[in-house]
Amino acid sequence: MDKTISFRFFNVTRPQRSRHTFSQVLQQIGAIPRARDRERQLAVDYHVRAEIIESALGSIHGEITRIQRTNYPSEVEENGRRALRVRNPLGHGVVFRYLPGSNTLGMQYDARVLSPARFASYISNMIDGAIFEFEPIIRNDLWDQFNRSVVRKISIAIAQPTHLQAVDRGGAVAIAQSMKDLGEAYSAPKINIELSMGHSRGGLSETVKSMVRHFRTQAVRDQVEVTAIKARVQQEDDKPEDLDLLEDILATRERLELHDNDPEANYRIKLSALREKMNEWV
Repeated sequence: MDKTISFRFFNVTRPQRSRHTFSQVLQQIGAIPRARDRERQLAVDYHVRAEIIESALGSIHGEITRIQRTNYPSEVEENGRRALRVRNPLGHGVVFRYLPGSNTLGMQYDARVLSPARFASYISNMIDGAIFEFEPIIRNDLWDQFNRSVVRKISIAIAQPTHLQAVDRGGAVAIAQSMKDLGEAYSAPKINIELSMGHSRGGLSETVKSMVRHFRTQAVRDQVEVTAIKARVQQEDDKPEDLDLLEDILATRERLELHDNDPEANYRIKLSALREKMNEWV
C-alpha cells in the first residue's frame, strides 16, 4: 500500500435541474442500512459503494470503496508465489469530507481507485436527479501569471489520444485532431507535443492560451488523461520561467503512518489528515 496520500479540494456546484442538495444526497445514501444496497456498477469491472457516511459538527464525511473482483494480485511465499487465498473481493477506499456551509469538498485523490468524476457518477446512480459538478479550487496566482505572460513554449502530454473528442472551434482544434490522428495512425498509447519559439524572438500566438485552457478543463473533468501541461513564459524583460499548469489545482501530498492491514484505523488516519489539510488550506 502506498502510504503517500494526495488530497484535492473542490467547490460543489448544483445545476438547476438537480433536485437535491449534496448534503441531502450523502445523508440518504448513508441511511441505507445494508452495504450491498449501496453498491453500483459504473463501468465494466468497476463496482463502487459508500462504505461509511457519517456526520460531525459542520461536516459530512466518509469513505468510498472500489470493489475488485477480477485481476487479483498473487500471494508471495518464501519460495515463490501462489494464487491469492481470498473468498471475498478486495476493497480500495478513498476518504472524503464535505462542508455544507461553504459547499467545499475535500477528497483523497487516486484516479485509479475513484476519480472525482466517478464519485459524481456514483452519486447520480444512487439517487435519481442528483446531479453535481466538482470544480477544483485553484491557485489563481499561477494561472494569472500565465495569462499575463508571453508564451515561449508549451508541452502537452496525453495518454490514450484516440479517446480525444473532436473540437469544433477555438485554439485546440488543430492540436486535438493531430493528436487523435497520430494515435490512430501509429497505435501510440501516449503522445507528447511541444510548440516552441526556439531561438526566435517573441511568443506563440495568443490562441495557444485557449488551447491550454481546453486541455486543462478536460483534465479537471477526467474527460482525457492529460499527464502534463508545461509552459515557458516571459514577462517583458524578465527571464523566462517554467510553469507546471496542472499544479494550479490546489492539492497536498502527505506520507501517513498507515497500518498494513487495518482498514478502519486507516480510514480514521486519512480522515484526520484530510480534516487538518482542509483547515489549513480551505
